[in-house]
Formats: sequence, structure tokens, C-alpha cells
Amino acid sequence: MARDDVEKPKPDPSHLLELMKRLGVDRDEIVLVGDHITDYKCAQAAQVAFVGIHSGSTNLEDLVRGDPKATVIDSLGDLLKVLNLSTK
Repeated sequence: MARDDVEKPKPDPSHLLELMKRLGVDRDEIVLVGDHITDYKCAQAAQVAFVGIHSGSTNLEDLVRGDPKATVIDSLGDLLKVLNLSTK
């Protein structure tokens, strides 16, 4: 689902909630990965975990500080480690 597929884009959570419904997943089974404050606000509103990736456009560390469902990584290459996944 692209931004043009919904009436209310991020940070409104309806886009993410509709996608979760279509995929048949619950809040505890999904992680929103993004690089902007609107991504984080969407994750918060939908009550899902958030992984922020540094892009230089937003200071995500300050934004997510104290949120147990959020973390920030330096690159997409760090995502597997954060999600406790392996490429093996």
C-alpha cells in the first residue's frame, strides 16, 4: 500500500492498521521501520514497535528516548541484529 492508496497518510495510523488487517497480523507481530518523525508518530498511534534509521533529517534518538517499543539504528544493515534475525 502506497501513500496514494489511503485517504489519510502517516502519521495517521489508519494506513498501517489497514495494512496489518490485510496481512492478518497483530500489533505484537509488526515493526514499523522508518527514518522520520511521521513514521514514529504513526507507530505510536498504532501501538506497534518502531525502529528508526538515521537519515540526517530528524534526531530520532531524542524523539524515542524512554520509549520501550522504539530503538534507533545507524543503518539498514543493523536491522537484522535488532530484530534478532540471522542471515544464516
